[in-house]
Amino acid sequence: MLKFFRRIRKKLIDGGNMKRYLIYAIGEILLVVIGILIALQINNWNEKRQNKLKVDNLLLQIQKNIKSDLADINQITAFYATKDSLMYLVLGNKLTEEDYQNPNSNHLHSLIFNGMDINLKNIGFTNLMRVQDIIPPEYESILDQVYLQYNDHFNYVQDAEKSLKDVTGKFNDVLFDKYDWYSSEVANHLNADRIDYFLNNVRYKGMVKEYRSSAINNYLNFNLNYAKSASDTYDQISKLLNKHPEKSIAFNDIETDSEIIGNYQAIFGQSIELLAKDNRNYLVVEATDTIQWLQYAPNKFAMSGGFIRFSVEQDSTNIYVLGYEYGGKPFATKIDD
Repeated sequence: MLKFFRRIRKKLIDGGNMKRYLIYAIGEILLVVIGILIALQINNWNEKRQNKLKVDNLLLQIQKNIKSDLADINQITAFYATKDSLMYLVLGNKLTEEDYQNPNSNHLHSLIFNGMDINLKNIGFTNLMRVQDIIPPEYESILDQVYLQYNDHFNYVQDAEKSLKDVTGKFNDVLFDKYDWYSSEVANHLNADRIDYFLNNVRYKGMVKEYRSSAINNYLNFNLNYAKSASDTYDQISKLLNKHPEKSIAFNDIETDSEIIGNYQAIFGQSIELLAKDNRNYLVVEATDTIQWLQYAPNKFAMSGGFIRFSVEQDSTNIYVLGYEYGGKPFATKIDD
């Protein structure tokens, strides 16, 4: 090809036709420029394709992190839901000496003195933030959701976890310093002084309330909201990458009891309709505003600003809000039984 162009140039120069030569030279320059532009365009296209592939892999890494996080949150949800039920019994004075004397009662003796941590994984998000400048414009729709999950909910969980550790550490230190029975070598279920303290000491009841506030109202609540945000992120990534967009990922495997679905009459006169939605383990309240209640036990849900539980009493299904341990009246009663 180069020899072909050289022969043309030589022929034009030898023929003394400068006008034709100049036209040819300009044409040759244009061909070179066009060739360079095409090469740059191909290189640019390849670079964009490689960048997209890199971002896709990072989004898949985020999904992998989310799957691991949700499995861990399932475990701690069950752990703290059990503690919540036990604290309900403690605060309602429903436990007996025999309950604490049971050889299998260590879960009662350690009720507010331990916890279960979660190691949320944000490596995918961290790596994505390092390459923000190569994220394709059509992927920017996912960024707000990813930021919400990792810059807000992720940090809330971390802060609540630290606060809970401080609370359990404080309780352990107080009892260790003040009571010999706390560090006694006598087995917990045989330690009469320990059992008497848990049954009758009013300060212990106050400690249980403080633990419940830190472990359930804060830590579990933030974990549930993180799980909800993470599952939304997972679904949006699947839709964006066109990978099984129709398949949602639930953040726990608790089935909603069909008995609690239906219409309720609130004590202040408002009618409430509870609906299970998309098999995503939360209820939707169809009232003035739509509110999601995130499930953490068969009859318990976290909601914006608090918690609720459902209770069947004398053939009636009632809803109680946070504070039910004080024997308050139900918030609403089912009307379509």
